[in-house]
Amino acid sequence: MTHDRHHRALATCASALLLAAGTLALPAAAHADTPTADAAVTLTATPHFALLTPSIVYTVTVTDNGPDALSSARVTTAVSDVLTPASGGVCTTNPGSAVCPFGPIASGTSQSRTFTLPVNPVTLALTLRATATVTAASADDPDTTNNTQTVDCTYLTALDVRCS
Repeated sequence: MTHDRHHRALATCASALLLAAGTLALPAAAHADTPTADAAVTLTATPHFALLTPSIVYTVTVTDNGPDALSSARVTTAVSDVLTPASGGVCTTNPGSAVCPFGPIASGTSQSRTFTLPVNPVTLALTLRATATVTAASADDPDTTNNTQTVDCTYLTALDVRCS
């Protein structure tokens, strides 16, 4: 009889442990199918001086700070609505914006895209603001504070443009 009671007590303890384990939250298992990658964006602007065809060349860079790879990302760079960026390779341009696809990007690496913003040579004393924002990514981004960057270019004349 003692042997039988011992087995029932063990079975009851095992059942209680299994029930308790079933209610525990296991965050790693819950998110195992969703990749996580910190997609950080940087934006630079370089003036190209020309008397008849001045322009500003923008370079958008996405860095995957990990921990997982990004299979794809999209960055939209907004510029003044009255200006239309010129063709930018793989970037799609519209009045007031350029949209650039990225990916795949391995953790710890970067990819860059460029597009050109032609500026009317008779324009004087104008500040051009461009803001690049990660608008889509294939992974959950744990840090969205680095998903936007703005660059201002002060356009005094076709031969005097300063970007910062």
